[in-house]
Amino acid sequence: MMIVSTPGGEKELAQDLRRLSEVKEVWEVYGEYDLVVRVQINSLQLLDSFVRDRIRRMPAVRLTTTMISVD
Repeated sequence: MMIVSTPGGEKELAQDLRRLSEVKEVWEVYGEYDLVVRVQINSLQLLDSFVRDRIRRMPAVRLTTTMISVD
């Protein structure tokens, strides 16, 4: 998942994301996005509710883009 945060909110948002059990890794990056986040969730339905109800409701989150990897 890639996230655009509010200006200056990247570090605090990264810390908040790291506290979530579904979040496995968080990287601060430069460019169009501010954070790249790797999450591990068991179903698309759970992913949908996680992104919609938990990530996008965080005050510092302005935009998310989700990519699903296949093994």
